[in-house]
Amino acid sequence: MILFFSCSKKRESDLPRLIGTTSDDDIEVNSKEMLNVYVFNPLAFNFTKNTIIKDISKRYDSVRVVKIPFDSVVPKFDLKVFIDTTYIISNSYYEHKFVSRPDPNHIVINGMLNNKIPNEFETIKANNILFEYLNKVSELREDKVKCLPVLVLNNSNEDTCLKVEFIQEARDIDGKWKPIEFTFEYEMCGTGKQFQSILDPKKYAAFSMIKYFGDFKTKIRIKMKNNNHIYYSNEIDGKINRSQFNKDFCNSFLESYGSNIDKSEYDYYKKAMYLEN
Repeated sequence: MILFFSCSKKRESDLPRLIGTTSDDDIEVNSKEMLNVYVFNPLAFNFTKNTIIKDISKRYDSVRVVKIPFDSVVPKFDLKVFIDTTYIISNSYYEHKFVSRPDPNHIVINGMLNNKIPNEFETIKANNILFEYLNKVSELREDKVKCLPVLVLNNSNEDTCLKVEFIQEARDIDGKWKPIEFTFEYEMCGTGKQFQSILDPKKYAAFSMIKYFGDFKTKIRIKMKNNNHIYYSNEIDGKINRSQFNKDFCNSFLESYGSNIDKSEYDYYKKAMYLEN
């Protein structure tokens, strides 16, 4: 069954709403592990009223962008982050299950396989292991999952540069806010510059966050990073599994990148995973 989500149910907030479709087949994410979220494509951009979610190929048609050096010092803008809990939306591009990365000793990294130059047979076998992992991730990212809308408002009277990444945090039984997600994409060499979208004054950009299911009732919020500045959303009621707080996987996760990440850099990457640097 396909359902439209719009403003048909009683409004509980003054936020503009996203208009799209949901399905009975949308996945309820009940994860026992902390998941990696690293795709932050907006569902809509520069709007103030209820808006239709466009196909991803058309979402940037009217968005202005600016190209700036990576080492630029960008000021902290007056941004507000809102989670709207009054309706569910559907979105993809999530690794909604934790997929272990291949053992670095079993794949080719920088032309080497387990510190040796592989022969043709070894290369094919190693590539098959890597492709199997990538296919699993690709299949997960095609699934539609149940999400909540996240709206970012430019509360100022001037244009703002937007290049966001965010994770969900939850209160643990000790009352402290702790991450239940991490964000990681290996940094490759680039041009030294980055594209940033321009969010117009008093307008919104819309994203999504996974609506988790579990047996631990708690408070949840978004921790958003924009150009090295941190913002927090409103707090909402939600349910997760307490095992999502577990960070024990961090070292083995980074080790899976082999020689691409030196062990002396682990602390830097761990902080980056939780938007702490």
